[in-house]
Amino acid sequence: MTLLRTCKKESYLLLLKFQINQWLCFVLQLYKTKEDKYLLDLQRIQGPQFLFMDLCASFLAELRVL
Repeated sequence: MTLLRTCKKESYLLLLKFQINQWLCFVLQLYKTKEDKYLLDLQRIQGPQFLFMDLCASFLAELRVL
């Protein structure tokens, strides 16, 4: 996995290689709401849509949201 930090403190560009010729590029952004809660935004930049949805589902399961 390659982690590239952008100019914003709360923004990360991630490049993941899953298999040969299968890359997923996405951005993570963390926001703090007025109620002192956190909101995480994941945005796919490039790569297979279903692979990104699987990654999001795994992430939510790890956080015990699903």
